[in-house]
Amino acid sequence: MDGSRRWWTSPRAGVGIGVGGFWLAAALGGRLELGYQASEDYLSALASVGASGPGAGLLMFACGAGAIVAASAAVREVEPASVLGRRLLLAAAAFVAVGGLARVRCLDGAAGCNAGPLVVEQVTVSSQVHAAAVL
Repeated sequence: MDGSRRWWTSPRAGVGIGVGGFWLAAALGGRLELGYQASEDYLSALASVGASGPGAGLLMFACGAGAIVAASAAVREVEPASVLGRRLLLAAAAFVAVGGLARVRCLDGAAGCNAGPLVVEQVTVSSQVHAAAVL
């Protein structure tokens, strides 16, 4: 990195900001959810339909995708010839974004929702897309 570039514009800083934003949004979303326990409940439920603060959960997914895009740019700086690695990271970022936008239904809130509804009648296309993106 040359001396004329500000530190916060580097891809490595983008990775740090994205990862930090991810965990801050996860902590905020967890605080907004009554009964949510990070050791037992999935992070995906924080962005679910029915969550108390789905905006924090959606921000969490956006920060995660942003961190992965920044990681792709950092790889380009370190190894310009690694086209495959950058493309795989960009694909991973797309899956994280799709996973966040394809929200599961947790009508009783994020606590205890796990990966999605347990009742077959409540399974939606969105929850199936989410599950596929997470895998």
